[in-house]
Amino acid sequence: MSGALTVAEMSVQALRAAGIDKLFCLPGVQNDHFFNALVDADDIRPIVTRHEQGAAYMALGAAQVSGKPAAFCVVPGPGMLNAATGLNCAYWANARVLALIGGVHTPNRGRERGVLHDLRDPTAILEQLTKHATYIDNAADAVNKWQTAFDALISDIPRPVSVEVPADIWTKPAPVTTSPDASPKTSPTTATTSPLRTPTATMPDIDPGRIDEAAKMLAQAERPLIMVGGGAHGAAEQISELATMLQAPVFTRRMGHGIVPANHPLHAWFPMAETLWQTADIVVGIGTRMEYPSMYWGRLNELPIIQLNINPDALDLYNAGNFGIEADAAQAVTLLIDALSDTQPTHNSTDRTDELAKLRSEYWDRIAYLEPQISYL
Repeated sequence: MSGALTVAEMSVQALRAAGIDKLFCLPGVQNDHFFNALVDADDIRPIVTRHEQGAAYMALGAAQVSGKPAAFCVVPGPGMLNAATGLNCAYWANARVLALIGGVHTPNRGRERGVLHDLRDPTAILEQLTKHATYIDNAADAVNKWQTAFDALISDIPRPVSVEVPADIWTKPAPVTTSPDASPKTSPTTATTSPLRTPTATMPDIDPGRIDEAAKMLAQAERPLIMVGGGAHGAAEQISELATMLQAPVFTRRMGHGIVPANHPLHAWFPMAETLWQTADIVVGIGTRMEYPSMYWGRLNELPIIQLNINPDALDLYNAGNFGIEADAAQAVTLLIDALSDTQPTHNSTDRTDELAKLRSEYWDRIAYLEPQISYL
């Protein structure tokens, strides 16, 4: 293994560099050379699915459960299109999923020759399903393109990325030099040399002035309310602390379940939250687009809304008057707690657990007719 790695071998190294130890996949002819390299990597487990959609959804689930990047590998054309549903869901579920997709031989790309699994422009489709799509059309660029893809995968907004490798590129020598102990079979704990560095994550800088302003707004609130979404999963502990400090009920629609446990005294089921929305004097949205309350619950012209979101485009999707802070959820909520600690004597923190308990009891009474399904759930 002294000397250049093939693109396939280097791609295995790339998975390892990103900490990926499972690859959900449905192998096929365009990816044969990649799997020939993967079979020697005993620290990366291929999990073969019956359908490409399953591979993509399993990667989505693995990313959500672990909070780390997950990957799947499929063939181009029908394979990629079958996986597109899971990739689309990963995009809107804010999941760090890598789609490794084979390609037709480079002389056939875009020529509409109708070769097996041909598409006119697969990258154009992937660009709509990922935040970063790359096509490795020559071995000379393989290392840099893999590095860029993985830096994007773990940075900023948690969304999928894709890497396409044509069938005839897998076996080409990548212009990197490595040592025997960096071979594909080497475990991550013993490898000393790799053609790729560990991916570097970048997060937006948080404006401390806006944190202080948000804290002042919350310090004056008497009936605050918190909504969490998929972008808040890494901030569960901080959000529970903030909710307790403010005595603010916390609710979610779909993607934020479990951030604040359902048995937490300040947890509010979604129908309860609609009631609370009508009497809230400020709402904090954390890692959520807040589309449903903003579109259907009203009060947008009178209800102050603070939004913490790593995606700046989501800060005022439904209400241009939102007070937006571009930030990672865990970092922003930590800073907000610190800022509120300085204003603790002035902000209202009346215990609201009895109020929530009453609303919760009324909610369960209202849906009691749904037995026995409720108990099963």
